[in-house]
Amino acid sequence: MAPASIPSTTLPRRTPGLLLGPYYPLDRTAALGSELWTGPAPSGARGLRLEGCVCSGDGTPLRDAHIEMWQADPAGRYRHPSAREGNLVLECFEGYGATQSDADGRFVFRSLVPGAYREGVTLRAPHLHLQITGRHDRLVTQLFLPGDARNGEDRWFCAIVHAERLLPDIVQDDADLLWLRWTAFLGRA
Repeated sequence: MAPASIPSTTLPRRTPGLLLGPYYPLDRTAALGSELWTGPAPSGARGLRLEGCVCSGDGTPLRDAHIEMWQADPAGRYRHPSAREGNLVLECFEGYGATQSDADGRFVFRSLVPGAYREGVTLRAPHLHLQITGRHDRLVTQLFLPGDARNGEDRWFCAIVHAERLLPDIVQDDADLLWLRWTAFLGRA
């Protein structure tokens, strides 16, 4: 996680933003928390844990930021009426969750590792959509899976300056779980 504060000589820049995407959930009332999937991962899928910290541009952790996450299921399908094969999404996979950052700016989401999919002829690498809203600032972005070879084919990953800031750190990567850690920097508290 991010330190309590970052020395002023190493001030981070704002985390790069990326488009909201076409599959932002229309009905967000069903999301009761930060678990997009509960129970063991289905055959052929892995669990995902994303630990994060929301900080201001000077590195101060932000309390009570509203964090939303949405994503495709392991087969690359979104729970959205406009999504291709949206009716085939895993039954217990919500695909959307929301939570608040704690006093130290921290949050956690539990889900399944998303799959890649095609948008026409364009390949989308596996990614997580996040929208973080603080008191004065909002960030919409996407996180990509570290080390995934498909990142180099994803037009959005390749278009962003400082795309490395959208690659979380790996805490654990095994057959059952991909555990990621990431810090988001908003422009202001």
